[in-house]
Formats: sequence, structure tokens, C-alpha cells
Amino acid sequence: MTLNAAEQFLLERLPVALRLERSMKAIRDQYESLWETICDSTHPELNYRGLHTTDGRAQVGFGKQSWVSINAGWPSGFYLYGIGIENLCHDDEVPPQLGIWIKPPKSLGIDLDAARECVLQQAQRVLGTVHEEPLASEISLWSELPETRQQLLRALTQNDGQEFVRIMASHLRSIGPLIPVLDRVFDQGARRAK
Repeated sequence: MTLNAAEQFLLERLPVALRLERSMKAIRDQYESLWETICDSTHPELNYRGLHTTDGRAQVGFGKQSWVSINAGWPSGFYLYGIGIENLCHDDEVPPQLGIWIKPPKSLGIDLDAARECVLQQAQRVLGTVHEEPLASEISLWSELPETRQQLLRALTQNDGQEFVRIMASHLRSIGPLIPVLDRVFDQGARRAK
């Protein structure tokens, strides 16, 4: 068996490495539980969720079943990006962001250019500065969160993470005025598909 230096180091300290591994699993489980609390406390109508907080994607998506996406587990709707524990601990990762992602099936016949223009205009009104990734088959908009990684990590590790829950729930509540905008996008698509 050929081991690199890091693997050799861990093998020589296996009991400690196993305790660390169990501790990281417990931390990730607690973090996932906080996100369940955040999801349940904001916009119950956004009941189609994609929780990807403990993997490399580090994002949480919120949408409606009627906001169809071509990717199972990745709802069209609102996203918090760059919010994984690993992201919060490393400055070279994607900064925490609030975004809108819409990737409907072509069969819905949604005019993505018109939808993009409408969603972008309303997102700028609600979120302020909005960045856009120009893609033909989807709408991808985002705005960086005002809190730094360090502020979010501190909020996460103090008072059982309740300040973190408050901050993230506040960001999710801020997108409330955009819910009817996405409803209209998908309602128009559903009418065209009939």
C-alpha cells in the first residue's frame, strides 16, 4: 500500500483521526439541522428544497413544486451559495451569496430572455447590486451577502447558532417580494405549454 505523507500521518494517529472524523460528522449534522430550522421558519410556501450544505456544492435552494427545474434536487428558485462550513472557514472559496436560479425544461416554453429581464429588474430593486451569469438555458443571478465569512462563522459558533439562523432567515425573508415574480414566470410558461 502506497500512502502519501498526509495519509501516513493519519494512519500513525488513527485513533485521533477517527475521533476527529466523528466530530466533523457531528458538526455537519448539527449544521444541517440548523438549515432545517431556517427552512421551516421562512416562506413555508417554498416547500421544494435542495439542501446541499455538507458537500462541495455548499448551497441551499428554495422553490415551489410548480417552479419546475430540469435537475432533480436542484429547485428553480432562490439559493444561498457559499454557505458550507468549509466555505465559511476558507477565504479562497466562493463568498456567501443570495441568488436566483431558474432552469426550466424547454417543454414549458418559457421565454428566458423576457423572464431574465423581468427577474433581473425586480432582483435589483430588492437585492441591490446583482451579478448575472449570462447563460442561454437558465437564469443565474446573485448578490453577495453583506456579512463576511468570519461574521457568519462567529454567528454559527455562538449561542447554539441562533444568530446564524436569524441572519440567514432574514436574508430569505428579504426575497419575499420576488416570489410573485417567479410565480408569473412559471405561470406564463405553464400557459404556453398547454
